[in-house]
Amino acid sequence: MSKTFPIALVTTFLLFSAPTLSAQLARRPLARRLPQERVHQEPCWKQVGISKAAIDERKAIARETRSQVEAVCADNALTPGQKRQRIREIRQQARQRSQSLISPQQQEQLRACQKERAASHPPSPGVHHPARATGPCGELPSPAKPDPEAAPENSTDEDRPDEQAPPHD
Repeated sequence: MSKTFPIALVTTFLLFSAPTLSAQLARRPLARRLPQERVHQEPCWKQVGISKAAIDERKAIARETRSQVEAVCADNALTPGQKRQRIREIRQQARQRSQSLISPQQQEQLRACQKERAASHPPSPGVHHPARATGPCGELPSPAKPDPEAAPENSTDEDRPDEQAPPHD
């Protein structure tokens, strides 16, 4: 067999299948072939007059906050309660820094614009929202535990685990 036989075979196949492929493409609806046109909207921050520098600084604060929270979560020397408290402090400081970059009026306008846009856009497919909330370090939040020191006013000795009540017969 010569080397030209496989080339001739492939060429023949392509010549006969090309009209079929082009006919299949031609029958496709136009909407499938062309991406849907999206109307470009000006970003909300720009629309309400917030500078790009302020937005960039807010993003930097958010990145720094995430990094600090991750460091607290990784610190095994802290108890879960200490971690929650420290994370609360980190987030409060970040919120104050972020809010100082734009005026309260701009913050309100920004929230209103974002809320309006969120309401007009359906949620993206594939976005997963967990059924149960997790704590800042990924753990499930623990239910509120009653304080063992604070016994109810109408409790008896039998209700207090620290004190031994005489056994009942």
